[in-house]
Amino acid sequence: MMSASIKTIPTLDCGSTILKEFCNIYASTSCVLLVQTATTHTKKKCKRKVDTNHHLEYLLQVFQSASPKDQESWCVETATAKNETNSCINPTDFLSPSNEHQADGYCSFILQDDTNQAILKFTDSIDTPIFPILKQEDDAPHNNSIQTSRPMWIFVGRNSSKTTALEGRSEHTDNIQHDGTVHYQISGTKTWYIRPTQELLNQCKMKNVILEDSYKVTLSEGDRLVINTRLWWHRTEIPPQQDDNNVSISYAQDVYLDGRKVPAEGTEEEVMSNVEGAWAVGFIPKGTQLLTDAPSVDELPMQRTNDKEKANCKLVVVSEEGEEPVQTAVVTLRDIQESEFFILLDDKQV
Repeated sequence: MMSASIKTIPTLDCGSTILKEFCNIYASTSCVLLVQTATTHTKKKCKRKVDTNHHLEYLLQVFQSASPKDQESWCVETATAKNETNSCINPTDFLSPSNEHQADGYCSFILQDDTNQAILKFTDSIDTPIFPILKQEDDAPHNNSIQTSRPMWIFVGRNSSKTTALEGRSEHTDNIQHDGTVHYQISGTKTWYIRPTQELLNQCKMKNVILEDSYKVTLSEGDRLVINTRLWWHRTEIPPQQDDNNVSISYAQDVYLDGRKVPAEGTEEEVMSNVEGAWAVGFIPKGTQLLTDAPSVDELPMQRTNDKEKANCKLVVVSEEGEEPVQTAVVTLRDIQESEFFILLDDKQV
């Protein structure tokens, strides 16, 4: 069988793609770009220019009406271009379109507690679903399906530079269990830089698919990127925007394919979180000492759990009995794959 070399990320049209076609391609690459072309808008005949100020005003209302827990999720994805500290980017000021002294920045927040109907308010402000209604063959079996979770991760970037992009987080992967995430670009543009993990390369090799070392994907208004961010190393940036009034706004939802059901509301898998952590940049075998003479366990840049089934490393004593000072090390409990997050067993008895 001939191998298929993927030179660019597979691109499909939102309005004419058959659901089965999307699912088949995504199963091969774990990344698909859905573009909203002019032909998608048959009644409007051309792309409608998004009123960014309207979206910002609505986003500000949504954020202010969100629960305290969701408001606490406000996060600065990068330092501002004016070298201000992260704490200076106040969400009310940043989301206000009337602020004359608007700081550049790239920020996000998560909507998942809908007790104040913030999610409903946000979805009402968008006149199209995150997934367009993909065309389905009349005689095709309906075993393919796309479901999205309720939580929404909203990203807002403002870049006043005419020449320099505003960078987001450094390259990373995400600790997810679902089939991927769909990112819908509401206004402005955002550029993704992605490269496959070794796990993804191995999966593609089994399917006679050859990936490039890296890809660059730029989303414009109306485009969607569906990507498994556990299998793709990724980082994003806000390019210089073409319009002074054209802020980059996008939002994301988790995706479940092939009949998988969205987890019940409030379960651990369903809840989104923005957590800092450390991850493996390559394969690490069981029993490897990651850190020797480890500092205080509270200072380690790792996620923690008291569940032995979820932990993949632990803190152990490596000094001889009676030796002072006591030396410790972080040791892997099992094989750890590239891009996998380190999860430390939270056991106080070292």
